[in-house]
Amino acid sequence: MATVTKSIGTSSRDHSTITLWEGALDGGSYASGDVAVGECYNDSAFSESATVTIDGGGTVGLASRTLSVASGQRHTGIASTGAVFRPATTGKGIVLSIANTTLEWLDIDENALSINSTVSSTVISTIQRCIVRGAARSTATASHLIGIAATSGAAVTINVHHNLVYALTETGTGAGFTIGINDAGSATRPFNANNNTVYNLINDGGTGGVTMLSFTDGSGKSIRNNLCVTNSGTGSGAKACYPTTSASAFATNLSSDTSGTSGLTSKTAANQFVATTGGSEDLHLKAGADAIGVGTDLVTTPSGVQIDIDGYDRDATGVTWDVGADEYVAIAAVYVPFSINTIYLEEES
Repeated sequence: MATVTKSIGTSSRDHSTITLWEGALDGGSYASGDVAVGECYNDSAFSESATVTIDGGGTVGLASRTLSVASGQRHTGIASTGAVFRPATTGKGIVLSIANTTLEWLDIDENALSINSTVSSTVISTIQRCIVRGAARSTATASHLIGIAATSGAAVTINVHHNLVYALTETGTGAGFTIGINDAGSATRPFNANNNTVYNLINDGGTGGVTMLSFTDGSGKSIRNNLCVTNSGTGSGAKACYPTTSASAFATNLSSDTSGTSGLTSKTAANQFVATTGGSEDLHLKAGADAIGVGTDLVTTPSGVQIDIDGYDRDATGVTWDVGADEYVAIAAVYVPFSINTIYLEEES
């Protein structure tokens, strides 16, 4: 078994698009049992003309595949600071549809296009440390920034960790819901949603409602340390950060309404984030945020859950966990000792 890493970008990389990397997963570069890694580079925005469906590698027998971003090319937890996936046409996104697939570190900008799901999965998969943002929808059906479909069985485990999910507006006149992260699986299908930040979802249409992090209540769900604030709109449907019922492992989730836990309810975005101006959001925690130091320590399970949106390892540093995708790290003051230099002047004789 080998790890085979291919570069993706427009400056003399192995593949010029994500679609071409995915299409080569059953090709001669790989052998049975290999781990395939595609690393995006911030050469130019990935403006794919069709939905990127990752389902290759089954014929050759890959152990797993990961679509990632090369070190030094990753976002800094702020939009447009790293490799960006920006669909060229309405309704396009990224679909994970073969087991053992990971999507990480990508900044996914829907650029105000209409979508059903920007990122979706039905298989054993992990979606982590991505920025998913900026979608709009004017039809009557539901829209999700991260959507997990109902078609997979209880044996499928899906992990959604440390993502920034924000700026989704629905204007359809029907009953379509606006959802940041949506798990439509059965109550027993494992779904781990930990330390995500979901912000600013709007439904201005018909009877549609808003749920910022939606899931089917049940024993298979672990929903911990999520920060969900600001849902609004003129639509008459109910607006909630989380479902009215909660999973057995529903702990230390912060909300701007009363659906959070452990006293982390009715908190405002203004008290959490560095900047909330539309188009210039900085969803890092600011000093004094309610989310600081009140999270549940998840140690290192599921794998990689301790690494925040900036690549900071909460477990290795032994800090008290914050709620949301960002672990607040204060800038240490630098002490420079004050010294006095005495200058002696010698009088000429």
